[in-house]
Amino acid sequence: MKQPIIIGIIGPHEIGENIRTAIKDFPSLKPVFRLSDRIEDASLFAAELIEKTDILLFSGKKPYQQAFKENKFKIPVHYIPLKGSGLYRSLHRLKNKTGDLSGLSIDTLSLQQVQSALQELDEKPKFIKAMDVPNVEMHMNHMAIEKCTGVLTGNKAVAAELEMAGISAEWVTPTKGDIVVALERALLSTEKRKSLEAQIVIGTIRIGDYGRFMESAASEHDFQREKLKLHAKILDYAESLEGHLTDLGGEHYVFATTRGAFERVTEGYKHIPLLEEAKQINQRMLSMGIGFGYTASEAGEHSRIALRQASEYGINQCFIVREDKSAVGPIEMASPMVYRLSSSDAKVMDRAKRAGMSAIHLERMLAKLNRTEKEFYTAHEMASLLNVTIRTAHRILHQWTEAGIAAAAGEEKLKSKGRPRQLYRIFMEDK
Repeated sequence: MKQPIIIGIIGPHEIGENIRTAIKDFPSLKPVFRLSDRIEDASLFAAELIEKTDILLFSGKKPYQQAFKENKFKIPVHYIPLKGSGLYRSLHRLKNKTGDLSGLSIDTLSLQQVQSALQELDEKPKFIKAMDVPNVEMHMNHMAIEKCTGVLTGNKAVAAELEMAGISAEWVTPTKGDIVVALERALLSTEKRKSLEAQIVIGTIRIGDYGRFMESAASEHDFQREKLKLHAKILDYAESLEGHLTDLGGEHYVFATTRGAFERVTEGYKHIPLLEEAKQINQRMLSMGIGFGYTASEAGEHSRIALRQASEYGINQCFIVREDKSAVGPIEMASPMVYRLSSSDAKVMDRAKRAGMSAIHLERMLAKLNRTEKEFYTAHEMASLLNVTIRTAHRILHQWTEAGIAAAAGEEKLKSKGRPRQLYRIFMEDK
């Protein structure tokens, strides 16, 4: 019988109970809970559990940082980031309360991730006032002086106090999906999963605008100079991964490293700075495909597949194809999609056939919708999320309704004048 991996769970009671539910899907993990609504207790709990557990998981970044100030950890330590579907859910709830997201006061969350989520929801706030540490008085000042319309906070007590004062506030908490992703990352980092860490990783980088890059150079010297700058950036990134870089000439580079190094540097697939640096400094458009595999051949094949996924999605994107041929991406998106690239499941194949599309295409579409954690959509929302025209969205919904993937579910009443829009319920799994 395999020895279970003992994981210490530290956080407030409400999030702890959600973790307790999610961890039931991880039979190899044996949890030890230390729950308290006082952030000061995080360090004490961590000190107690260091010698008793294989890994620690904090409910959020603040208790994680608090514990790191006072403890030296010899075991892997992770936290559940306040982003992804939890952020979308909180924005949706705040919009329902206020009807207006034109001015927000936020804490704990980064300005960039909130702006990114609002952009995906087609919201255009006039301003966002951000602070690192939850502070009731500062939020109240933002509401009174800056005329903010609502508050997003990473602290339950702050949200409760603001609500008591008549201010619309939402405590941003991780969803089950966020918790599951954090548990998967934690599991992969343990000593008992070293075999996965030793997997080969092949990364393929393509300069998407290479032809324009050449044509726009004033001279051959300017072209070579700019190419050397970009080459240095890519080389620095490969070195940060403890990897080896090969310039294939022209627009392609390939690097090789291990999965353990890649996961550490990217903070569990969350951070690919090269893409943003290339865009801001060199004005280059890069696509990156990362392949995992037990052999170099397998990892290389998966890298090429991942690069195609990234190129299809847009510029400056990165996708991963894992050893089981599942795709993850775009990396650095608040809530990346996870979907299968191939399936021999008869039910999945039959469902796709009924919908009139390939299993891969259907999986990817449903993965995009699943990130919002919504159950009902209008054709306009579908068009925006899937990046298709409204006419195409209506056609897809018609196909899905006939295939049993969607069903009409009432109408959405508009605040402005106009005909109500049909709502559809989307079934992510076969009924």
